[in-house]
Amino acid sequence: MSIMQISSLTKKYGSRLALNNINLQVESGEIVGLLGSNGAGKTTMLKCIMGMLPCSFEQLTVRGNCIKQSFHLAMQDIVLMSDKNMFYEHLSGFDNLYFFAKMYGKTKDNLYKIVEQVGLKDRIKDKVRSYSLGMTQRLSLARCLLISPKIIIMDEPFNGIDIVGVDFMIKTIREISQKDNTSFFISSHNLAEMQGLCTRFVLMKEGNIVGDVQNTDVLDIKSIYLEKMG
Repeated sequence: MSIMQISSLTKKYGSRLALNNINLQVESGEIVGLLGSNGAGKTTMLKCIMGMLPCSFEQLTVRGNCIKQSFHLAMQDIVLMSDKNMFYEHLSGFDNLYFFAKMYGKTKDNLYKIVEQVGLKDRIKDKVRSYSLGMTQRLSLARCLLISPKIIIMDEPFNGIDIVGVDFMIKTIREISQKDNTSFFISSHNLAEMQGLCTRFVLMKEGNIVGDVQNTDVLDIKSIYLEKMG
């Protein structure tokens, strides 16, 4: 089942074409890696998907709900995990999550389950200002899980995280995908980590999709990436 469908997505900044006729779909439970160099259009695409940038398209739906005509319905099933810190650092991790839960119209009944799922049980009552970058990323993932999304959009989730934090994040994403059949659409420069995580890769260059390949045990994504980006 397709969770997200994109047809003829185009974005211009003045006369510059940032996204050129993008066609893409993400199936239920897929972990799709979005790869490309700086300026390829990855973050622009993510912002267009989330309705944060004006753009033109023939189709841009989440579970059949268009982000223009049925924006609020679409946003019930999709969430963006940004690389930016969105939390109140003087509050505890738990108080931050409770704030977002109330904003989403959720109760705090399942907060501790989510906290345990992302590995923050022992530090959730500490103030966010004391968190490492890796812990802040885990809290960001917990915030995303509050709405029980069908697809999670991630923008550079591994940036600045040590190898232990990256390994934990990869394992957690896999578990969520397998247990809840949640899809992930992940933009990242870290080819090695993505190779071990993603079920599929979409490669972008200068606003165009130049490759779309399924991951396998014998796939060398680095070689494909260098070939497509050359």
